[in-house]
Amino acid sequence: MRLPSPLRRRPVLWLIVPAVPLLFIVNSASLTTTPLPGYWTWTVAHSVLLILVPAAVAATGAAFEASRLRKRRDENAVNARSTAVVLFDALWPSYVAGLLIQLLAIVLVSTQAAGGASGIPWGLLIAIAAILAFHTSVGFLLGALLRPVIAIPLALAFSYSWLGFTGTVDWFPLRHLAGLVLETCCFYDEAVSSWSIIAATTFSVGVASACLAASAALLHSPGRPGTARFILPVGLALASSVLGLAAASALTSTAAVPRSPDELVCDRNGIEVCLYPEQLGDAETVETMRAMMLRLEDLGVTAPDRVVAGRDGVNADVLEVRYLPGMTTPELAGSIASSFRGDQLLNCSEEPVEETIERQQSGDTARSWLTGTMAGQPITQAGAAEGAPEGAYLSALERLSIEKQVQWINAVLRSMDSCDSNPPGAPS
Repeated sequence: MRLPSPLRRRPVLWLIVPAVPLLFIVNSASLTTTPLPGYWTWTVAHSVLLILVPAAVAATGAAFEASRLRKRRDENAVNARSTAVVLFDALWPSYVAGLLIQLLAIVLVSTQAAGGASGIPWGLLIAIAAILAFHTSVGFLLGALLRPVIAIPLALAFSYSWLGFTGTVDWFPLRHLAGLVLETCCFYDEAVSSWSIIAATTFSVGVASACLAASAALLHSPGRPGTARFILPVGLALASSVLGLAAASALTSTAAVPRSPDELVCDRNGIEVCLYPEQLGDAETVETMRAMMLRLEDLGVTAPDRVVAGRDGVNADVLEVRYLPGMTTPELAGSIASSFRGDQLLNCSEEPVEETIERQQSGDTARSWLTGTMAGQPITQAGAAEGAPEGAYLSALERLSIEKQVQWINAVLRSMDSCDSNPPGAPS
């Protein structure tokens, strides 16, 4: 029995069959980070980690199609259809297959992230489309240049190797050209770098165009085309590479940049609490944070009166809290307490090592005490791991009156913010 015409004419359809279960496997293996509900930027960025599968499908399918045209090189030269039409007809199934598989990747990630409260990151989507165009065109060029038995496995190997290799090199601009680095974005207080998107898109579109121009010369010449036919494609590929590297020259190993504080939604009723819109799914969260801070204030703990979504912790007048929707009360208390992290940022290079250790141990003890106090738990059960050095401090602290506990905590907080303030030593 003969196969239906679309299956015989479009071999990329066969590649989708193993690609879909492979996508599920790769997605399961990549579940190493906590999903961020409501933040579509994180959802789309995290799906880039799965682009290995659609890129391989697009490159391999395009190599199949080009190998067919390669066999008909003499016929192509006198074909009544324009070169652009022939190339489009050969390329679009592989490219669309890659896009559809990537769309499935986004769907898989979004089921964990429950995205929807934020805007669609169009820049990220454009970059993904450009990256898949790059892999499709490179596979097509390999199919036009080499015999199928070599071109097809080489297209698969190139696609995987390019993404895998560039994701590990120490030269960061190259990572941004390949685009896999986009998956490093973003927590709620982060956005994707526009320069990273520009670098990946410029490089991918430019090289894709160069590959298609070179493929057209190879497939529509009855003999071997002259070298002059490749001057423009080579120049275009070099120019787009230089522009992409220039755009990525100042970037680091991540595509994430700080998000604009103008997007924060602030509740200024007493203690100010500012969160990003995607974090406001639970209406009680703001009031819970405020109640925890008021509990500290009522006891006399010296603490900022402004809580903001973030995680740098470098501003002594603001608590930058790493908050995930759905946190339990103890988790939220622990997150706020960990925002008191000045001792982790201090560089008291001239003090003895013993004093630095004391400052850090006192700071860990203070954070455990703050966690228990805000969560309404016994402080010896709130944050100190079993056998941790601060466990003895917490036990001693719990035996003191609440006034002395607060005095000790305030002394520790001062020592966490300044090298001029020494840690108070063991609670007594």
